[in-house]
Amino acid sequence: MNRIDLLHLIRAACDLLDVDEVVVLGSQAILATLPEDDLPAEATRSREADIAAPVDPDESLSHLLAGVLGEDSAFDRANGYFADGVSMTTAHLPGDWQQRAVRLGSYSVLRRRTVVGICPEAHDLCASKLSAFREKDLEFVGSLVEAGIVAAGTLRDRLATVPGIDPLALSRAVSWLDSLS
Repeated sequence: MNRIDLLHLIRAACDLLDVDEVVVLGSQAILATLPEDDLPAEATRSREADIAAPVDPDESLSHLLAGVLGEDSAFDRANGYFADGVSMTTAHLPGDWQQRAVRLGSYSVLRRRTVVGICPEAHDLCASKLSAFREKDLEFVGSLVEAGIVAAGTLRDRLATVPGIDPLALSRAVSWLDSLS
């Protein structure tokens, strides 16, 4: 995926949900920080962007996103990328992540105004990925640390502020980070 694809998904999600802002929670939120040409290939290989409505108490909006813009939808078949409709509880982000978030704006012709994808800053995004600790997340985070885009020390500090993070999960993530140096 590239930044233009992500901007298209943000516009499509905002238009579909009739909102001015959505939150991009998955790995492709990194495209708000840097253009794809400045990122390692491991950081942009996904065809999906995890997108959440900021307010979705019954998760009906995440289901709507998944159905209309999701994998194997007409949108996916036409564009080669898709939105995975998720809820705000999907990602385990550090405290105060919203204050550091990158706001990626794009003009929506349908809404006749700029719509915004709120994207976690790179360290916050990586802290969320390390909380999940899946193989694909480790590859993603490792590539950003190796490229010097994410600093291991800052990432350690952010991990410690993830609300409710299990102490064993924190220890595992910190040990993994330490193994990179």
